[in-house]
Amino acid sequence: MANAPSKPPVDFSTLLLSIATSAGESFEAAAAGGPDAASAVAMGQHSLDLLSLLEDKTVGNLTGEEERLLSQLLFDLRLKLLEVSKTPSA
Repeated sequence: MANAPSKPPVDFSTLLLSIATSAGESFEAAAAGGPDAASAVAMGQHSLDLLSLLEDKTVGNLTGEEERLLSQLLFDLRLKLLEVSKTPSA
């Protein structure tokens, strides 16, 4: 077990990054096209909605760093969703 990979910290930022990674991967899958593109967009949108919910529910309870991270992740993912939505395959 000495060579076991270390786990990421269990904190709010890691939670945000995990959800954002899921959304980003879904949007990338949608951009690649294929029969599951619409489903991938829906899954990415769901993850994006979860982050938006967290933003609404945590107002006033986050550190400045957490607020900036959440805001940046939402901005980036909304742009990706917009880009994917413009492609005919999605």
